[in-house]
Amino acid sequence: MAFSGNGTSTGGDYSVDLKLPDSDTNSPNPDQSAQVPTGLITRPLGAPVSSSPTARKTPLNEQCGGPVDKNGAQACFGPSLTFDELPPEVQQKLKEQQKRVKEKAARAPGPRAANGMTDWCVTNPSGESRAAFATRTVECESKTLPAYYKMDGKPYATAYFSMTREISLDGTTSPLFRAIEMVMKDQSCTGHTQCKDPGKAPYEDWGGKPLWMSAAETREANLKTTFTWDDTEKERTFDFRTDFRIAGILQAGNTPGVQDVGYQWSMDDPSDLEMIRCDTKKTFGKSGCIFVNVAPTYTFNAAKFPQAAAHAWLLQEKLPNTMGVKTRDTPLYYLPGGRNGKNRAVVCDEDGWANKYGDLGAMQDATDKPNCDEFAFNASYNSGGQPQSEDGLNPVASGSECVQTFAKKQADGVHLLNIDGMKPTWKEVCGRSAISGKHNSGSMSAFSAGFAKKLRLDDRDAYWLETGMSGDCEDKNGVFKCTMKTS
Repeated sequence: MAFSGNGTSTGGDYSVDLKLPDSDTNSPNPDQSAQVPTGLITRPLGAPVSSSPTARKTPLNEQCGGPVDKNGAQACFGPSLTFDELPPEVQQKLKEQQKRVKEKAARAPGPRAANGMTDWCVTNPSGESRAAFATRTVECESKTLPAYYKMDGKPYATAYFSMTREISLDGTTSPLFRAIEMVMKDQSCTGHTQCKDPGKAPYEDWGGKPLWMSAAETREANLKTTFTWDDTEKERTFDFRTDFRIAGILQAGNTPGVQDVGYQWSMDDPSDLEMIRCDTKKTFGKSGCIFVNVAPTYTFNAAKFPQAAAHAWLLQEKLPNTMGVKTRDTPLYYLPGGRNGKNRAVVCDEDGWANKYGDLGAMQDATDKPNCDEFAFNASYNSGGQPQSEDGLNPVASGSECVQTFAKKQADGVHLLNIDGMKPTWKEVCGRSAISGKHNSGSMSAFSAGFAKKLRLDDRDAYWLETGMSGDCEDKNGVFKCTMKTS
């Protein structure tokens, strides 16, 4: 004779009741490498504001060329401007340009546009004239800045340039300019000497001539450069940051002479999204680089493993620390190995806990057994088992201090319920649930090789969890009741 756990009550005095969708065993696993670009800077746990080689952090009001010449002339680049700071006629031209780019991308969809940039970088996800976005391996930053030709300290002619830089790892009416030419003077990589500076770029390397014969000429020029680094030293980590200085050669109408002005990318509104970490650790298979301040997202296959997805969703939704939620800026921090299982031993601390409270009817098949599902994961600094002395963020002495739930088969399907007599207060900082072992292990099967390894997730790195679940809920009279669905 066999008994399933938690069988002392047929109805149960439940304050948590999540009705789960049926498991779709044929649901394909999400592509963990398909990351959505973000403008959110999320540093590793404990990292200082500038954890990599820093850019010059004091933006200049202007970046001007040499001293005023004998004719009273001087060329300058102004600071980058937001869309609202641009003159109305320039706003209109920028809108038209973005429309043309998006229409062109729609006609020839693909991961890369004609100029070699990623499709989302070319089309600018924010639509802003000054914005930075990145995934774990691609960073895109746009700036719109004015180029001035000054006479006796006052702007005599002005043109506006929209510049976009992508780093992939693995005008006014009168008077006008007669000509403006852009020359790549210097490209650099700061940090360790392992990163090689490519230096200047020949004129013939440009795609499209970087020469505009008037400020009203709106066409594109692009330049692609390859940076290299020395990866011969094994088990090492290096921080890099790339930069460039572009020179504008300006000649205004009805004035003598030509003025040069340099624009240093890092001196104007630098973004910490562009901080690069490269490593030669054998953990990741081969050497490579990522943007260290971009937190990737791990996505559950909720349709296939709804029990695990619903458990994590419940805790993200109801607990005050909302672990792993990007919109609330509460990242999970990776701890490889979870102290060799010690974290799990704290949260799932009773021998046979899952078998005691699990319901065999909620198992996937006859070979499945109840298993203790913990959240936050044991391999994270957010785990309830990670002690404060080792930088744990949510330490508890026992899993009995966590929200305690189990999966139970009822007439209308599987529900996630609180264990009888263990009502949550919603002040807890962790959770454990007696659910299907196949759902628990299956939900994390793509984490190590498909996510952490490919995206080079290292100790203390931040990441997000997308459960793939949503609920139609009511929360009243002390009962939180939902009908769950996969999103």
